[in-house]
Amino acid sequence: MLRDLEDIMGDELKPLVTVFLGDSPKRIAMLEQSAAQNDINGLSQQAHALKSASANLGAKRMSAEAKALELAARAGRVDNPVARVAQFKALYLATADALRERFGVRA
Repeated sequence: MLRDLEDIMGDELKPLVTVFLGDSPKRIAMLEQSAAQNDINGLSQQAHALKSASANLGAKRMSAEAKALELAARAGRVDNPVARVAQFKALYLATADALRERFGVRA
């Protein structure tokens, strides 16, 4: 999917990647805070935002994990939210590293 986006958007994709890489750490931090406070609504909101942002860049696995977290939070069924968010953060970091390498972005 990312290659399709590159084919369609060309050089216009790099600024979107830059925004994603600049914005996502704040969202991850809010997700961690929500998990630490067992704030299910906050978990749902931040997971939703990260789901959409990652889907827009073709980061399917990250988007799917964010969706699963969002749905679990909406249902009030997030077991061990701190551990779950830590796993999601690790996935984000791997995704971010791959995007930085591919697009030469330092954000």
